[in-house]
Amino acid sequence: MGNEDQAKCVRCGACLSVCPVYEVTAHERFSPRGKQDLLGWLLSRGGRLAGCQGLLETLKACLQCHACSAVCPAGVRVDDLVWQVRRQTTSHTGLPWWLRGSFRAAASMPGVSSAMMKLPGSSGLLNRVLGLAAQGLDLGEMPEIAPVPALLADDIRSLAGDRERGAVGALFVGCVQNYMFPNVVRGMARWFNNRVFVPSGQVCCGLSAFSSGDVDLARSLAETNLMAFADTRTDFILTGCASCASMIKKWPLLFEPGDPMRERAEDAARKVVEFTEAVVRFHVVPEKIELLHPGPALLHLPCHQRYDACSREAPLALMEGLYPGMVSMLGECCGHGGAFSLGNPRLSSLIFQKRMEAVREIRPRVLFTTCSGCLLQWRSRLPRDPDMPVVIHPAEALVAD
Repeated sequence: MGNEDQAKCVRCGACLSVCPVYEVTAHERFSPRGKQDLLGWLLSRGGRLAGCQGLLETLKACLQCHACSAVCPAGVRVDDLVWQVRRQTTSHTGLPWWLRGSFRAAASMPGVSSAMMKLPGSSGLLNRVLGLAAQGLDLGEMPEIAPVPALLADDIRSLAGDRERGAVGALFVGCVQNYMFPNVVRGMARWFNNRVFVPSGQVCCGLSAFSSGDVDLARSLAETNLMAFADTRTDFILTGCASCASMIKKWPLLFEPGDPMRERAEDAARKVVEFTEAVVRFHVVPEKIELLHPGPALLHLPCHQRYDACSREAPLALMEGLYPGMVSMLGECCGHGGAFSLGNPRLSSLIFQKRMEAVREIRPRVLFTTCSGCLLQWRSRLPRDPDMPVVIHPAEALVAD
């Protein structure tokens, strides 16, 4: 961060109108403009963070949703400035130790991670292993861990073992879909008539680590994935999560020019495509179209779909094709933000309450979202109420054969 960044801000307040954290706190220091001022103050004291606990807490209260940068008329990227400071202060603003340890284990021993996730979700043992129970976090009514992770399920593993049957795309599963929502993976494969290849050994995309400033951990996770996808020989990499797509497009930033991994990362960044965008771009039409849930429908558009590297139009086009005249769109952050919901559970809950108020007004029968984190947020926090919609991923829209 330099003086030129500080001087760009004209204090117009445009960022205040789109910041989810400011929306629920109405406190200037939690706004992008307020964070900009705090970063300027930090610069004036030579970047010294000693005794700046309040500043660190404020910087943790950023979803990295990119909304402020998208609307800033002066081109100030406060989210990037916050990220730069997080990178320098990972020990204070990074991932919780228990989550960092889980990711490191996955990066170095993906098989061990998958085996651990076979523990029954209802036993509570998994939460104790991960340290979740000890954190006292308000995460809502968390969905059950899948009895069998997607990457260990026989029907999905069969897609990983046959590279010669004309697969057109390689499927990046991501951690939330792997361990909690494997039916999303099955749905994506079904849409593409099982002509996808699912590489084994893949792990988390690294977005939570990257957003918290832990570049070393993000790089380690990216390397593990790049090795898993090294010999896929397919036209594109399909993912059911807009946030994963966004992170995969950032993988080249993790490697220096000349690093052999940089070229692999650039190839993956060129090939990755979010599910709804792939369906629309490649004119994918399943053999059987029968809707699992009737309309009206509400599409929640994730932040990474709106502001970062993915098509905003594709999810709406797909949903309007399935539910003609019955689709509304909700374009505000749900408050999950990956590690944000773990480090700021109260703020995450307050932001979600705002979105739930909109759902009560729209009264949809089914709610779709294209991000694994958003899917987790909606499914865990939406009340179990007959008036509330069923929450699913677009890949789950059709009745399975």
